[in-house]
Amino acid sequence: MRKQVDGVKGLAAGLVVCAAVGHAQAISFSIDSQSPEWTVGVLGVAPAGAIAPGDIFTPVASYAGVGLTPVAPPGVLTMNLPGEVDALSFGRAPASFSSNHPASFSLDRGSAGLAGTASANEFNFGVVASEQSSDIFRSTFNNTNTIFGDGDGAVQFGNPNPAAFPLNVGEPATFPFPPQPPFPPSLSSDLDALDLRFNTNGPGGSPTGRTFLSLDTASAFGLGFSGADVLIDPAGIGTANPLLYALQGQLGLLPGGNDIDALVVYDDGDNLYQPGRDIVLFSLAPGSSHLGQIDPISGVQINEGDILIDGAAAQALLGSVSPNAAILHTAESLGLRTMRAGFGGNDNLNAMDVPEPGSYLILSTIALVMARRRG
Repeated sequence: MRKQVDGVKGLAAGLVVCAAVGHAQAISFSIDSQSPEWTVGVLGVAPAGAIAPGDIFTPVASYAGVGLTPVAPPGVLTMNLPGEVDALSFGRAPASFSSNHPASFSLDRGSAGLAGTASANEFNFGVVASEQSSDIFRSTFNNTNTIFGDGDGAVQFGNPNPAAFPLNVGEPATFPFPPQPPFPPSLSSDLDALDLRFNTNGPGGSPTGRTFLSLDTASAFGLGFSGADVLIDPAGIGTANPLLYALQGQLGLLPGGNDIDALVVYDDGDNLYQPGRDIVLFSLAPGSSHLGQIDPISGVQINEGDILIDGAAAQALLGSVSPNAAILHTAESLGLRTMRAGFGGNDNLNAMDVPEPGSYLILSTIALVMARRRG
């Protein structure tokens, strides 16, 4: 009883800290259309079919053990199209940008990371399928990564990773095996868009009053855009007609079939992309035509695990002599596998945020409280 009371007090203290910093540091994310929630509901909370690929979720209500809570109504960011959000950013101020700020990210189902990293541990210790795609990892660009958020918040026996912030999304141990009809597409969710904030004023809006996003190729094409264009909902509430923020060519991407897979936008507040003033960080999905191009700064081939910076920002901040997008942080620095390092393929970074360092302290405190409550 004492342990439980202490945990509740600690949780209350953590929430007070969050409230004290305004729009609290928490987590907003989406999951891809192959995640099990699409056919079995959101862990028993939402019935099957009640969610859409454009929903943005927060696990904050999971403090009471009730699973995911949509931040916005179904389809709000995909405009009710049969597609999905590929990348999400609520926007950050350009003055807050630093290449030294740690990155939080998630990987797709086939990406493991280097041996000994937290992502590799989640990949190797999956019960019937690997779990790294439903987790969030953190890296200080020291060629490794640590776990920051865990799909079901449970530590598997033998896994060296510590307890982490519970996201309450599907992992193999969450859903019955073998799965019952209707069969889930996968036993692991794939977290494919991320911002380490949520709207403390309730569902249906952005904590910053605006939402930057990139859609999958099919959804984007249906609206007259490409999968590598950055869109904006300036009201931040989800609209059927998002506006163009930046064309892929403005970001320094060569023409062709590119698809942005992760996104962080640093905008000065006018909601208009100004090259060299605003900053856009992103990664590219496998199959993008810009992959394999030579990075104008390091001289290596760009791959789907690299964090890229738009070409104008690369010129202004990094001294690049090329208008092309450049590598800000290599996949290797995140603890990921690459063909450049002699592996048979490239790990894919498919969700990302780069919050200010103080944000991690708040979330880490909450994660510790949650771990104690579960212990």
